[in-house]
Amino acid sequence: AQPVSYSADGLMDVLPGSTNVLLELLQGNVDDNQRSAAHPMRVMPLDWMDPTAVIHVAEASPNGRGFELVLGSDISYEHASHGALAAAIERLLRRPTSEREGGLALIAHETRLTDGHGTDIQLESFVRAAESCRLQVERATLPRVPEGSTGTLLTLSHAGWPGPDRTPRVHALTGIK
Repeated sequence: AQPVSYSADGLMDVLPGSTNVLLELLQGNVDDNQRSAAHPMRVMPLDWMDPTAVIHVAEASPNGRGFELVLGSDISYEHASHGALAAAIERLLRRPTSEREGGLALIAHETRLTDGHGTDIQLESFVRAAESCRLQVERATLPRVPEGSTGTLLTLSHAGWPGPDRTPRVHALTGIK
């Protein structure tokens, strides 16, 4: 999948050839921070429109059982990909068991396209897709966004989770209450 950029009116621009540059920048960040990480970090491309690619990345998770944390930003704008994106997140998250908590996905979304009532139609479409994949969705307003815009942090987990310690866990990860 190619990275895309969205203008304030919701129009999409594909950024050709930038996938490798973005992965290289991310790998540089990983390299700079690897020694302070509790576990080895690995950068992998993910085309969430390709179920085989999603399975490949999920199998690369610790013990092949999914990830404790999935982070995403600027990925929830293309309505046509919402179902595949939600299904990929559901597959990539570690499932809860009686011995351990499940994984969380934190997705940052900036409002860019609203209907006549002020409803963020891109956000609502993605939330519906996530819920149809049996993901539990919680929302928090992002405190630091450019003036004049609004942002939302979505916390996704497998339905039926979390346990009682989820709020402190999200707070510890984000600083957002």
